[in-house]
Amino acid sequence: MISASIYMDFWNFSLNLKSVDSNFRPDWHKIAEVFLQEAQAVLNSDEKLRLQDFHIIGSYTQSENDKKLRHWISAYLPKVIGAKVAFLERKKKNSGPRCPQCHAHINDCPFCKASMIGTEEKGIDTQIAVSMLRDAWLKKINVALLVSADRDFIPAVQFLNDMGVRVIHAQFASNGFELSNACWGRFNILQTLEKITRKGATHEP
Repeated sequence: MISASIYMDFWNFSLNLKSVDSNFRPDWHKIAEVFLQEAQAVLNSDEKLRLQDFHIIGSYTQSENDKKLRHWISAYLPKVIGAKVAFLERKKKNSGPRCPQCHAHINDCPFCKASMIGTEEKGIDTQIAVSMLRDAWLKKINVALLVSADRDFIPAVQFLNDMGVRVIHAQFASNGFELSNACWGRFNILQTLEKITRKGATHEP
């Protein structure tokens, strides 16, 4: 058996899905199984992949808009087989965006006067990279399935390659092609959508 874990950037995955089909709802109980099947095909090995962990890493805010999301993260997502859920709170920025002309910070909308100071997500990529490197160092995995398009993972992927861990990139079409080129192999998530779609009611926020 070949030990494998999945490392998913929740928002990268979810927003890419919505950009393809705003009404698409994944069945989170199917994702790990389907992605392992895709990775098995990429490996082209007679040995079967065995799931160690399904790392689902993302962020949330304390706003009322994220209330349903926070409940879903704590009540539903941990029930997914193999799930190791880690969501970090997004912090409010110190100032709003800069004017591209004079570079001054714009804290309030000049028209409706609403605050333009948003939140920022910090630590997600680090959490994913540390999880991959730790599992490789502890020899828990032979294969890592990375679900993100962020090229910042390239150094971690190259290190895993040097350790003999095969990193397979689960990508959306050609998104993240630089990261894909650094990985051992890749498969297109868009070709799995029919297999991971949720039938009937959804528990998603």
